[in-house]
Amino acid sequence: MQSLNKIEIKGCVGSARMETFQENVRCVTISVATNYAYKSPDGCVCIDMTWFNVIAHEKAFADSSDMKKINKGKFVHVTGRLRIKRYASTSGEERTIPEIIAKDVSVIPDTKDEFFVPENQENIKF
Repeated sequence: MQSLNKIEIKGCVGSARMETFQENVRCVTISVATNYAYKSPDGCVCIDMTWFNVIAHEKAFADSSDMKKINKGKFVHVTGRLRIKRYASTSGEERTIPEIIAKDVSVIPDTKDEFFVPENQENIKF
């Protein structure tokens, strides 16, 4: 039986850092925030935000010009695989960092208030 390691997220870019390696291979490391909205038992709207580290090589973009469009505040759709990095800190403590190795990254056209909580919380549908 074949195993499966797939993750798909859609969210807002927090930071982006582009690097160029030997032979002009470009890679971008981005942080992406996703959110989950729910109502607490007392009726308040709660937002859980989760940050993901994403590593995308140039071939993950359908159009290489999209790679240059990724910056803070842009919405992206990422499909890839999850990788867990393990390392020892300077104090000797073992640490783990989950990362998404992107297979496909799409920049989503600008939309209004899709990601953040609207001022009128009565309109949120659950």
